[in-house]
Amino acid sequence: MASATAAAICGNGIAEAPEECDDGNASNADACLATCQRPVTWVTSDVHVHTTGCSQDVSPARLAEELRRQQIQVGAALVWGEGYATDAPFFTGRDHSLSTPGFILHYDLEVSHFEAARGGHLLLLGLDSIAFSSDVFHTPNSGIPVVEWARRQPRAVVGMAHAQFWPAEGIQDRPGGCCTPWDTIVHAVRGRLDFLSMERMPEEDPASFRLWKAIENAGFRVAITGGSDWSCIADRFHERTPRTDVIVEGPLTYESWLAGIKAGRTVASARVGTRLNLRVDGHRIGDEVPLAGPQDVTVTLETTGVAADVEVLVNGEPRARVSLPEGPQLAQVRLPVARSSWIAARSHNALTSPVYVLVGGAPVRASADDTCYLWRSVEKVADLVRIRILNLYESEPAALAAYREAASELQRRFVESGGGVCR
Repeated sequence: MASATAAAICGNGIAEAPEECDDGNASNADACLATCQRPVTWVTSDVHVHTTGCSQDVSPARLAEELRRQQIQVGAALVWGEGYATDAPFFTGRDHSLSTPGFILHYDLEVSHFEAARGGHLLLLGLDSIAFSSDVFHTPNSGIPVVEWARRQPRAVVGMAHAQFWPAEGIQDRPGGCCTPWDTIVHAVRGRLDFLSMERMPEEDPASFRLWKAIENAGFRVAITGGSDWSCIADRFHERTPRTDVIVEGPLTYESWLAGIKAGRTVASARVGTRLNLRVDGHRIGDEVPLAGPQDVTVTLETTGVAADVEVLVNGEPRARVSLPEGPQLAQVRLPVARSSWIAARSHNALTSPVYVLVGGAPVRASADDTCYLWRSVEKVADLVRIRILNLYESEPAALAAYREAASELQRRFVESGGGVCR
């Protein structure tokens, strides 16, 4: 397989730029792929587990045992409102003492069962402190100021949980349920959201994909992740329990794992040992691919584990489908890219974060309809706040200011996307 330059011949056993390696064979089960690229280093993780709450009340040792049994290498154990007095002492800002080389247990924070969770459950990782107010149970009444507090901590990575509870058919006048992530769009538009977590795979509940697709099509970059919410949403692990595969650079540390999430190098996946990777013109998940003008790109799919039918998504829509047998496999397809777009891959067991292809330096503005959907959703949440169905009490002014800022930015992007009238 020839590389992009005439001088380099992939498969001749000589590593020549721009090849990363060349072992002279076509095996994808060794340290050099048939494309003369090195396999990425995956870390299997769970961004959302607990020791206290719902159906379980366990020790850190019991949680660590369960995570190891699930072959999870990094577990973000989250202190939250239920069992707060028990679990808060486990938070130190450092890895728990049960961590070992190749396995990390680290306590951080979920904003849940606090008044600040009225706009949805924030997953706050890499914190130096979990004391987001002087009285975490009662103030503030919105997650908006909590995100600002978290962003002042240098390592913090901000996510929103429970994407599957997003009302994909539209926000109702009288919303119900405990966990609707109302503020997801506001955090994403304001550049505060690093990842969106789902506790069910999109095939089981497509609401998470509907929300994420719209955010990406409006040009906001948010990594997709999977979390179990053990022992709440998932009171036991099974083969369809979502987890997060993260591409990690260098030695595994909590910091390198967080850096992988922040860079968008994530895949929401199910089934232990089954993985899906995507490259576009050799660029990895989370990367940008600059193109001077419209042209074809090469999409490389890499799978391990069970056989998979993989869809290549361009701006959330299927553009190619490839069937790959079990074991280490690699396939390539050529796709035309006429305008700046995001490209991801999806199978029954996995959904990758995107690679971003920027044509002529233009930003992604893939869908006026999706941008309108986000804009109207923000305005609807603001209406619910103003009429006190979603009552934010003293946090209302700060929240409404954030909603206005988000709505204004979405209106601007709607016009940039070619929109006329947003209904």
